[in-house]
Amino acid sequence: MERKAFTGIILHAPGIYDKLFSSSYICDPDGVLTKEERNNVNNQLRQIEMRTRQDGNSDMCTAKGVTPVIVLVRRARGSIHDMIPALLNKWNLDNTCKKDFIIGYATESRDYHVARNDRGPLTYNELKDVFLTQKTLLKNRQYGPALEGFARQYISKFESMRGPSDGATTTPLYVPDEWDENSMPNPVTEYSRCGMDGPSFICDPDSVLSKEQRVGVNNQLRQIEMRTRQDGQSDLCAAKGVTPIVIIFKKIKSTTSLDKITPALMSKWSLDNSCKKDFIVAYATESKNFHIARNDRGPLTSNELKQVFLTQKAPLKSMDYGLALENFAKEYM
Repeated sequence: MERKAFTGIILHAPGIYDKLFSSSYICDPDGVLTKEERNNVNNQLRQIEMRTRQDGNSDMCTAKGVTPVIVLVRRARGSIHDMIPALLNKWNLDNTCKKDFIIGYATESRDYHVARNDRGPLTYNELKDVFLTQKTLLKNRQYGPALEGFARQYISKFESMRGPSDGATTTPLYVPDEWDENSMPNPVTEYSRCGMDGPSFICDPDSVLSKEQRVGVNNQLRQIEMRTRQDGQSDLCAAKGVTPIVIIFKKIKSTTSLDKITPALMSKWSLDNSCKKDFIVAYATESKNFHIARNDRGPLTSNELKQVFLTQKAPLKSMDYGLALENFAKEYM
């Protein structure tokens, strides 16, 4: 008897291998990994989805990132070589754009299988070769590090294929004293200038926050994206979560204003040009001013977003910016 198994990206699991997860890229129904290991693997797989996006592209499917899923079981019913292609067909993880893949690994037989749809950047053989870079760790039953290593190798392979001209800008030429829409770095493509190690939801070009605070805020903003998904929807834009961006910096150029910069960045960055479920909150610490720009389809109106942000006026006034931005994300949800 088949039971409902997953919420989020994975909708159903096969037969005896069910377990309920929320918006996850990994299925470990037998508890092979610890919870911490599952979270670490899931975060690395999420990086695949984020780093393979091409958000400036007007074509929805070209702009969309790859959807990677890993299934880790002790023993597959029948053959894992039959099970994984059947799951790819059954789960319809990316039925519209066909940029998804599933890798299944059975620990008892030490067997694996890769199934992919048509439009992912890596071929079947390339996916297989990337997975096999982790064979020593798999042999030693270090499944968590192996699966994290696979995700990192995938990103490395993808970025080497894409070439430097399409990649993120990682080294700033200068850091201006004042900011406008032309100098502000994009947190998805110029993340290092925003103080982050990978594509993110926060840009802090003046390092107003500590690294730990930026990571904490980014994690909370990611929760907005995850919790606003409606993964059971057949329509891609209805299923997609909100893309939230927060920009915090010291000073704005005297020739412009926040209410001009924020909409200009929304237009320039095209973070969600297809579904229009994104917003940007910009905060300048010297003037203590903020502005919010949003696209058409987000669930909260401009006034509602403003009211949510203003719940944090006390920590903002006391310059506890990390706490204020984390709490803003929590209040949004």
